[in-house]
Amino acid sequence: MHREEKSMGETKAYTFKVKPQEDSNIYRLIQIDSGKTLDDLHSAILRAFDFTAEHLYMFSRNRKPYDKDGYYSPYDEEGRRADQETLSGLGWKLKETWLYLYDFGDDWMFDVTLVKMEDTEKKARTRQLEGKGILEQYPAYEEEDGWDEEDDWEDATEDFAEEAEDAPFEDNILRDFFLGEDWDEEDDLDIMSPVEVLPTNKTMEKLLKQKSKEELEALMGRMGIALPPVPKGKRKVPVYAAALAEELNKDMEPLLGLLTGESMEFLVRLTEGKKVTLADCLGMLGELDVYFACGLADLEDFDEGVIRLTPEAGKCAEICSQKNRRQQIEVIVKLESNMKRFLNMYGVMEAEKLLPLLNSYTGCSMEMEEFYDKVLVPNACWDNITVLKMEGDEIIYVSILEEEDAEWVLSQRAEFDEIKDYREFTTQERKALEQGGIISLIPSMKELMDYLLDVKEVEEEECMFLVSELLHEGMLGVDIENFIAECGDMLRDNDIRMTHRFREMVEAVLEECPSAVLKGYSMKEYGKMMEE
Repeated sequence: MHREEKSMGETKAYTFKVKPQEDSNIYRLIQIDSGKTLDDLHSAILRAFDFTAEHLYMFSRNRKPYDKDGYYSPYDEEGRRADQETLSGLGWKLKETWLYLYDFGDDWMFDVTLVKMEDTEKKARTRQLEGKGILEQYPAYEEEDGWDEEDDWEDATEDFAEEAEDAPFEDNILRDFFLGEDWDEEDDLDIMSPVEVLPTNKTMEKLLKQKSKEELEALMGRMGIALPPVPKGKRKVPVYAAALAEELNKDMEPLLGLLTGESMEFLVRLTEGKKVTLADCLGMLGELDVYFACGLADLEDFDEGVIRLTPEAGKCAEICSQKNRRQQIEVIVKLESNMKRFLNMYGVMEAEKLLPLLNSYTGCSMEMEEFYDKVLVPNACWDNITVLKMEGDEIIYVSILEEEDAEWVLSQRAEFDEIKDYREFTTQERKALEQGGIISLIPSMKELMDYLLDVKEVEEEECMFLVSELLHEGMLGVDIENFIAECGDMLRDNDIRMTHRFREMVEAVLEECPSAVLKGYSMKEYGKMMEE
């Protein structure tokens, strides 16, 4: 990560009002640092409207769709790159409105207006300040007459992959199965029912052809496999897919180098014929998505309780089943699970401090180079963690937070230099963490959850989302207003008013929540330390 540092007083916080052109009553107010790029603003807009990041986009100062003078997604082959243009460098004027176009197919068009600029002493954290209305990225439309899904689906999929390579395939193929209305009914979902694991007649190459050009380029880049030349008149996707499958069938090690310990362990379990339940898969959705992304598993029939593995998945599992490899995987899984547990407490930690802590806690003795290659790189590859270096700093930092939030935490720690070491947790606290997670260390959380579930009758899924957002804000060491700004729509939808009682409960949780800025200490504990 290399970003240009700014001297004190030169940075600004920009506030943009973003409105979809199809409905001006819906909007989001987004604050972002002026040193961020158009690509960063694009990501912030998608998060604010809860859109998935799977399509190309462009910005136009002239407010023209597909403007030849516009700024385009880094993966687009046309125009200037949005990730190379900072907001301040563009000379964006107050009240000036640009066009932001997302998804070159559905053509979502937004007006993006700079409504406020203010000087700040430190880099501003990207966040949503305010919002109104909900925008559905994929509305549930009626099926068109004449579409016979059972007969036509496979042909349509093949045609789509061959003829429309620039439209990325939905990697998170499992998401709809678990968010659909049918799965909400208690009678329809038996999480202890077994999942059938069968071979598929599809090869890795055929599954990879369902990817976009950008996804295949990223996958090959991560494995260190050179992009093959594409003959004139040929499309890139089938050529890339064939080359990648051919290389991996010769040697699976580049692919195994991208798999996490949990991914390898679960793949062996799937191929050994042991019973796998829907409950097991619910805990491994990320791993199943990795198999699909790498062409190891066909998940089209997952809603019927079937996982189909390609022959290449069997080759990977066979390598992982070897005695020495299996022992190594067990060590990696131990380190991974405990790494996430500690990062949930500390938010961001130096790798050189994290590894000794993990080795001590797990009884392992992994060296730093091996830890980086076999634990950090695979988990960072699939966004399980963030690995970064600060400008001019050779220290490797590991975080459970997104890169921008991790950077913000590290910048804030400078104000609390009296905290030299990370908070230590007792054996009892660690056991509580293993059994109940971070919530178990926050006494005031029980009262808040009882209030949401029993008094306000909030659905359990929405309650956990609110709790998750509150823990996130607490980890960042910010105040209650940030939580209200982030979750205002959901609070209003559930008729939760910011009464004196509710505010007190939320503030109590924020006071007791481990803070990444304070290296795992809560604000309450920090206050006591200062008094002493």
